Amino acid sequence: MTLDVPNHPELRSCLAHAILADPERWLGEASPSALQAFLSGAQLRAELSATPVATWRIFGPLNDAEFYSPLVARTGNPDLTIRWASALELVHFSMADAMTELRSQIANWFDERGFDPLPSVGGPSRTVPPNETLRSVLARLARRPGMFLGEASSWRLQCYLAGVDRGGDWLLLPPVEGLREIIDGIAAHSRDSYGSNFGAYRIYSQAPADLLAWVGINPE
Repeated sequence: MTLDVPNHPELRSCLAHAILADPERWLGEASPSALQAFLSGAQLRAELSATPVATWRIFGPLNDAEFYSPLVARTGNPDLTIRWASALELVHFSMADAMTELRSQIANWFDERGFDPLPSVGGPSRTVPPNETLRSVLARLARRPGMFLGEASSWRLQCYLAGVDRGGDWLLLPPVEGLREIIDGIAAHSRDSYGSNFGAYRIYSQAPADLLAWVGINPE
């Protein structure tokens, strides 16, 4: 009997694959770099809550060099120090096509190899210090957004925070102190000024630090 890969329970438990089924609902746009920011936010939720989560549950194979190296090679320069998101955005004119390919690639990888159960994030393997808070992480992000988001993009910040929020909820992770205050505070300012919870992220398109300052988070 042939395995029905897209409906396999383990594949359905992969956050990246779930988002790729309907990226605009999750991310507001079809964009590999937006997906990368969202998944990084979900990883941060695991780290801050000190909850072990198998890496595949968040990223699938996306951060495996054997997965993304062929995508980088398609740019014509296999030595570029980029990964799957940047590579796909360089080789695809249509970001919707890039996201469709990425979902198919993840399913094919799972069909051929399954997901590696060993690497995990959070728990004893967490990379953030035990006393780290969401506010302190975002204060560093405000100083160096490119390091966290790939670029100084307010919409990437929105995706990152959504990853901490909705991505973490999807993974059934414990809550993180201060998250709702930050998200709701930016949303309230945005509604008051631009009529929607998300408008400010687009108006202040390259100023994530300005949005974080609205909720008392300043660069560190």
